Amino acid sequence: MYATSTTLYITESDARRVEAEIGDLVPDGLVVHVAGPSPDGGWQIIDVWETEAQCNAFRTQQLVPAVARATEGSAGPAQPSISVEINGVLERRPLVAV
Repeated sequence: MYATSTTLYITESDARRVEAEIGDLVPDGLVVHVAGPSPDGGWQIIDVWETEAQCNAFRTQQLVPAVARATEGSAGPAQPSISVEINGVLERRPLVAV
């Protein structure tokens, strides 16, 4: 698995427009996606992917064009991503009463 953390210098309303551009379909290989305001401004995105190739394909084919359309090219440069290979994801699941 492969994890990335990226800060995009966009507003929350820009982020919502990016999400609308991408749509509701979960991209191939995406395990988990979390995003929210970054402490230093912008929008922090943390994703876990099955493979680095799937992450790169999504980024170049969907995310970059969606950001450009949603912000009409006004987004500041993204902070370089921090990317790491990971061994797994610990996931809390609700307890099911028996």
